[in-house]
Amino acid sequence: MIDYNRSAVLTKMQELDARRQAERDADPTVASAQKTLASAQHKLEEEEDGAAHPDRDRRWAHWTQGQRLSVRSQWGERVAQAKQAVADAEQGLRTAEGAHIRTRYLAGLEAKKAEQQAARDAEQANFAAEQEAQAKEQFRGAYLASGGTSEQFEAAWPGMWRKELATRTLARGLN
Repeated sequence: MIDYNRSAVLTKMQELDARRQAERDADPTVASAQKTLASAQHKLEEEEDGAAHPDRDRRWAHWTQGQRLSVRSQWGERVAQAKQAVADAEQGLRTAEGAHIRTRYLAGLEAKKAEQQAARDAEQANFAAEQEAQAKEQFRGAYLASGGTSEQFEAAWPGMWRKELATRTLARGLN
């Protein structure tokens, strides 16, 4: 029996989310994008820290006001570049995750198609077996009534069935 209470549903959803996250993390493209993002975020933290405290450089006290302004400007540019690198890495991660989701979705569609085709094939095989069994019983009576034996009929049956299928096919094709 399926339990539909709130806590059971939430637990099931959390399990599904955890499984999907594990699949996503195992994807090499997603993992690479995550590493790139982490690296870009780390670089941004370093640049922001450097921009916030340019006076940590031991040469700071010896620099002129113009040099100090130039250094602050350079730090600002480096922070802006690092922010852009983070934004690019985030976009790369979203793209990789989207590709992973699409691949998983397409694999599911292919599996569903294969399952449906297998069901159709099984249904056709059952139909063919039923048709052959019905025809075999009908032909057996006629064969025996014509003076043949059961052993002869069994030996002749495969050829007779092929001819019967050809006849039925032609009859359907002409209608």
